[in-house]
Amino acid sequence: MISALVIDGDQILCEKTATDWLPFGLNIPASSDDHKLSVMESEEAVNSEGFISLHPTDHGQNQAKNLKAQSSDRISAAVSLDYLRARHLTVPKSASFIPFRKLIMSLPTAYYQDLSAAMQLLRWQAHTRFCSRCAAALTPHPSERALLCANCKLTHYPRIQPCVITVVTRANPQTGVTQILLAHHHRYGKPDTDPQYGLIAGFVEVGESLEQAVQREINEEVGLAVSNIRYLGSQQWPYPSNLMAAFQAEFDSGDICVELAELSHADFFDITDLPKIPSKGSIAFEIIQQVIEQDRHSV
Repeated sequence: MISALVIDGDQILCEKTATDWLPFGLNIPASSDDHKLSVMESEEAVNSEGFISLHPTDHGQNQAKNLKAQSSDRISAAVSLDYLRARHLTVPKSASFIPFRKLIMSLPTAYYQDLSAAMQLLRWQAHTRFCSRCAAALTPHPSERALLCANCKLTHYPRIQPCVITVVTRANPQTGVTQILLAHHHRYGKPDTDPQYGLIAGFVEVGESLEQAVQREINEEVGLAVSNIRYLGSQQWPYPSNLMAAFQAEFDSGDICVELAELSHADFFDITDLPKIPSKGSIAFEIIQQVIEQDRHSV
């Protein structure tokens, strides 16, 4: 019997607890006539389309240690909903698929990391079926979390895309109160009576450092120059498979000029009067809170 998370795109199969929805491990039988399931129980890195092991080697032995199945067994794998359907397996009627973005507001860090990794690995597996060098079909690597080309022997590892996200600060020119640069992105929908604002973020381009990416993204999106760039932390983010590197920077010069292709509005807001910001669980929320705490302790 295999205990596996069930994932459908960016939604996780959850069960209702007394206080919230929580992911759980669905028990999947490993039948003697299903060779693929027998192989899966050996915990190879990638064994079948729509199935990944959460701890295939010693490198990943800490994965899923805090996610418990309905039984006493540790959750050892993640499967796609299509994987279940192909094997005519069903989910409990009492369970529901909950979007990952909603879950992270209440999940502990360990849960977040396991779920994020599972989502990314299933997506990588589904999108990486043929060798980019010779176009031959890929097969599971015998000892690593990777795919191997049997023809040219090229090893394909999961790809992670580095991104930067920056909280830009300055003192309010009139009052001296600390302000944060926030922007309303088109992905938040049309501005309404309670629009959500976020931080400036973007992908790191080939040939630039993280600090250079910070300066470029801020200049491209709002036309400002910044200085005193300082690293604050990082977070894996499964949309689609990013590593978010967070920074704080100080406003240096320029007037806000919004890049209309991405943003509808941007401005500096007093930390004592912020608009709606990204939810708890996101690194944007965390670094905004860091700035608020810094300001509180500096008083």
